[in-house]
Amino acid sequence: MGKGFSFFGLLNATMLVVLRIKILFMRELISKEECFWHLCTPGELSGVLFRTKADYVFGMNMIGLLAAIFWDRLKIYTFQIMSNHFHFIICGEKDEVLLFYSELYRRLKKFLVMEGRFSDIKGFTYKLIKITDLVYLRNVIAYVNRNGYLVDMNYTPFSYPWGANRFFFSMLHEYECKLQLSLHKIPVNEKRRMFHSHFNKFPQCFYLIDQFVSPLSYIPISDVEGLFKSAHHYYSLVSRRVESFSDIAKEQADKIVYTDEELSAVMYSFSMDKFNQKPLQLDKEGKLVVAKVLHFNYNANNQQIRRLLRLDADILNSLFPPSRR
Repeated sequence: MGKGFSFFGLLNATMLVVLRIKILFMRELISKEECFWHLCTPGELSGVLFRTKADYVFGMNMIGLLAAIFWDRLKIYTFQIMSNHFHFIICGEKDEVLLFYSELYRRLKKFLVMEGRFSDIKGFTYKLIKITDLVYLRNVIAYVNRNGYLVDMNYTPFSYPWGANRFFFSMLHEYECKLQLSLHKIPVNEKRRMFHSHFNKFPQCFYLIDQFVSPLSYIPISDVEGLFKSAHHYYSLVSRRVESFSDIAKEQADKIVYTDEELSAVMYSFSMDKFNQKPLQLDKEGKLVVAKVLHFNYNANNQQIRRLLRLDADILNSLFPPSRR
């Protein structure tokens, strides 16, 4: 019994040492000049870019193409495509990241012009924020990977299909191995149609799944998973760190949407800290203070605030006039 305990104790100690080495390595990597970046295209400034499944499939293949073009210069750690914007976490030099964005813009513009939707790209631009520490890197990866399911309640962080989010700490690796089709088996003319490009220097590891290049072809999933202490650590960040995500959203001028459950937790914590009362026990003035926090800090709309705080719709519309866009 003592020997068994000693063996497992040694195994756990070894795993802990490996984890610490990984964390030290990542901290050293992050501290280097111009390494990790959060590249975001603010959706409020552009029209709807992706409307149909075919549009999203093009978007996924466009990112796969860019991953191949920049294969020796950049690493995409995660990304997500939304209807009107993108998020990327990229490792590389700043100039290369800006070239990546330029190629993204050029190819997206060409696609929308072909679709007769040039006006949708007119306000398209980017924000680029350098990631300077491991805690922020973890938070912003979780932030990117939860974007899709917050907007569409039919998804979870592990099922939204238009990004790399669903591959982290999941069994999809094994599932895809059975269905993958090597990109090099696709005829050249078909690849030109898929990618709207004559580029054909794809790495050998690139393969298709469900009509597009699988993110598993180019996202270093195990490296990203190694940034977190465990699967539980990653999941807790994706599902619970509302306040951290609010700060990230403000930096990016990003209109992230929170669920009623998340806003309820936020308003309860704020109300107890400020008034020592539950939100629904507050008087009208107290509720309006909480409403302003939900509106300005967490992008809550009037309907959400009305549901959560049971305030009159006319009062909220007067306080926060609905957009007329």
